[in-house]
Order: sequence, then structure tokens, then C-alpha cells
Amino acid sequence: MITPPPETSEPVLTFRNGFADYGAAGSDVTFEGSDRTRPIATIAIATYKRPAFLLEATECVLAQRFDRPFEILIVDNDPESNCAETLLEKLPHLRERNFRYVVNRENLGAWGNFNRCITLARGDWVSILQDDDLLDANYLQLMFDAIDNDSSIDGVVCRKRYFDQHEGAEEYREDNSDLWTQRMSPSLLLNYALNGSARSELLQRIGRRIQVEHWFGRRSTRTISRKAFFWGPVLGNHGGFIFKRAAALDIGGFYAEDGVAGDQFFWLRFVSRYTLHQHREVAASIRIAENWSSQSSAHLSGMRGLRRLHLVLAGTWVPRWWLAFSPLILTRYDTEFQAGFHLNVPRADIEKETGARLSKDRPRLLALIRFVLGGSYP
Repeated sequence: MITPPPETSEPVLTFRNGFADYGAAGSDVTFEGSDRTRPIATIAIATYKRPAFLLEATECVLAQRFDRPFEILIVDNDPESNCAETLLEKLPHLRERNFRYVVNRENLGAWGNFNRCITLARGDWVSILQDDDLLDANYLQLMFDAIDNDSSIDGVVCRKRYFDQHEGAEEYREDNSDLWTQRMSPSLLLNYALNGSARSELLQRIGRRIQVEHWFGRRSTRTISRKAFFWGPVLGNHGGFIFKRAAALDIGGFYAEDGVAGDQFFWLRFVSRYTLHQHREVAASIRIAENWSSQSSAHLSGMRGLRRLHLVLAGTWVPRWWLAFSPLILTRYDTEFQAGFHLNVPRADIEKETGARLSKDRPRLLALIRFVLGGSYP
């Protein structure tokens, strides 16, 4: 087991070798495809006991429209897994692809498995896909169009959509590009005029599109700075992120002690030494599934991580007085996350976990503060 370093009264952004945590734990290649071409990129799928999701994730990677060699790497965190056999039965053409299926000899934990994906990758660029998330067919091409156009980029993450698979839930998509391209028929306009919920959705989509245009203008990507992370998980989770393998090795990968906020701290360490961009296009899908309903402890860990991010950044990369806005940010994130993932975590538990008092949820006030301080993410 890993023993986290002791918490200090003044948290700082530390660097260490997260890859060494499970250095003695081996992994075995259970299958390797016949294509051994050296890849420019590796799409690694981190999986654990979800064969149906794994099949979907693998299919989306196989569907990539990309004319350069890339590798498909599956790293299974279940030592007893036989998913490789099932996957090859359903997708026999994997045998001819640049493909490896690796099984860890012991469960390394989520971030340990991510680190194993990085160390096993053969590509100079790595994208880690959790088995329940998906990539659009143009994902790799979009990312490399940006990389080819700007040699300073060390990592780039696309915008993402979220789809809710709880029973009876309506799918939510951040992608609103269809609003600009769909034909506004009389019946559609009438529906927007008469249906209050449809009208509200239309206004939200217009507002979101205006926000995206404000962020990117005519650019396909924008640079993400360290101060962006003060305002919350501005890039979502790790899905749709491709980065230089050498950069990830340099910062020590993911750290187990960062808990649910491990991807946020990975990004913060990344931008402390390297250049991170966000792509304007939506090219990845993040699944909200039934098993999230029992993840109250995960949410508490995420809230604790967000508060720790505030303490790390304040006085170093943002003014210390910005901590006055921490309760507003924590409350907004808590409200959005609990609604989106169908949780019901008491406020008292969150305040105890973060050591901070939450405020009334005031999204408009927070948006105004962020705009005035130039904190609309980049």
C-alpha cells in the first residue's frame, strides 16, 4: 500500500516519481497483433471488469480516421481477467492491428493503471481512455492537426459531451454546433416559442456557443494557464487528452494521494512545465452511468481536491485574496456535480471534508467575478 505524504498547513505543488509506486508489480502481454509498425501515438484503454464498455471503447478507437500509425493498448487492472479472449472473438480484426492486451498481476488502482498505460505506451504521444468513455472518429486527426500547426504544444485536450445512462435520464451534450447548422423550420421555431423547457434549452445553448466563441475566437485551440484551475475542473476529466509521453514521465505521472482530483493535479503539474492547449471541437464522450450513484465518497474526495487546488494556487500563481471566492467555486461545483451524477451528499459532510464553509449557490455572481478577474479559464 502507498502511504500518502503528510498534509501540511500550507499545501504546495510537489513533484515525485509516481511510476515507482508499483514498480515491482508486473504486467503480462496476453495478446499482441501482427502490426508492429512504430506508432506516432498510443491510445491506451484503462479497464477493470467492464467487458461491455470495453468493447464499445475499443470499437471507437478502431473507428479512428487517421492516416498515420497508432497503437491500441489495453491495460486490464483485473489479474483474473479473460476479457482478451472475449474481445478477440467479437473483434477478430484486432489480430492484424497494432494492438496489445496487457493484464496487471495485481490491481494497481486507477492512477496506478494510468501510469502503467504511460510506461507501456510505444507512441511519442499518449491518450488514455477510461473503458466507459468514447472518442469520436475524428479525434486523433483533430488533435494532430493542432499539434502539426503549433510546435509549442506538449498536450491538447478536446471539449467533451456527457451522456447520462441512468434509467429515464435525458442525454446531455455539450456539443451545440448543430444549433448553428440545423435549419430553423416553422415547426421548430413554434416549439421553441411555446415550450418553456425547449426555450430555456435554446437560450442555454446560445449562451454556451457565445462563451465558446469568446474563448477561442477564430482559433482552433487556446492555451490553458495554471490560474485556470482555480475556477474548478475547467477541462472536465482526463478523457480526450493527448500528451507527450516524455512530459508525463518527467512530471512523475499520476499520484495516488491526489485521490479523485488526480487528473486535475496531473494537469496542473503539466502546465507548470509544459504547454497545454484546449481544442474548440467536441470530440469525446464521457459516460454518466448507474454505478456513479454510490460514489458519495468519490465526490467528497473530489471536493477536497478542489479545495487543495485553491490552497496550492493562492499566493503562488493567483493572488492570495482569491481564496475569498473559494466557497462560491466549491458550491457551484458541488451543485453541478451532484445534479449531474444523481448524488445526495450532505453539505455538512462536504464542509467537514474540505475545511471550508460553503456559500449560497450564485452562478451569475461567480461568472461575473471570473470575467472581471480575467479568469474565463485560459
